[in-house]
Amino acid sequence: AADRPDDAGQSVLSEAVLEAVPSAYPSESPTEGHPSEFNQLGLVELSGEIRGDPQATLDMLERRLMGADVLIISCRNLIRVDFSAAGTLLNWVSQHHAERRLVQFVDAHRLVSAFFHVIGITEYAKVVVRND
Repeated sequence: AADRPDDAGQSVLSEAVLEAVPSAYPSESPTEGHPSEFNQLGLVELSGEIRGDPQATLDMLERRLMGADVLIISCRNLIRVDFSAAGTLLNWVSQHHAERRLVQFVDAHRLVSAFFHVIGITEYAKVVVRND
């Protein structure tokens, strides 16, 4: 639970929303051999801070977005990402890119977006800055 003192400052992950949407990214699947008409869209929100080793958070994210082709991660309430955590996040994003899954970070603060760009996350994922 996020209300315990030992969890202070750690990232909080919302429940995932999964839905099938018409594919905007028709790509051939090696198993099917023809373009998919639908993508499984997964939406989840990160909030708080991501610091240290975020593997537990990423594992939870994986479980909640299992089967999704398009991973949309809202960063509206994400306050901070430290350098160590960003490296692990980069590896996670590049792995999904290699699996032909689209990762999007939306509603990101300008500083988080700039940091993701410096780290190299934007090479493998789309980062959309919030407009407020």
